[in-house]
Amino acid sequence: MRSGARPTRWGSPTVSSLAGYVADIRPWLDTARLFVLASDFEGYPAVLVEALAAGRPVVATDCTPATRLLDLAGAGSVVALGNTAALAEAIARMLDQSPPDPGQLAASVAHHRIGAVAEAYLDLFAVVRA
Repeated sequence: MRSGARPTRWGSPTVSSLAGYVADIRPWLDTARLFVLASDFEGYPAVLVEALAAGRPVVATDCTPATRLLDLAGAGSVVALGNTAALAEAIARMLDQSPPDPGQLAASVAHHRIGAVAEAYLDLFAVVRA
């Protein structure tokens, strides 16, 4: 579903998309100003890591311990579950700020990349086999 353009308090039209599941979110992230994770529960939201790796700040509900990734200055903010007013305010606050350094956001989650994780597993297997 896609909403039409409408004026906002920031003076420019916005377009919001609720795409549902998509196999590859990177094209969406590349055009986004920020990512919103408004879930009630997430075990480990890979999408949060993907958004930060794409250099996008995140506004998230407190739905997972993984929101600790947002502790880095500029990475985003966490709001209480069910508090839609706080969610809206956090989104507005992020949009009012200058965008954070995308390279810094990507670097903050580099240890989650498959290469680093695979290497850690291989090191662990080598210790177990020894």
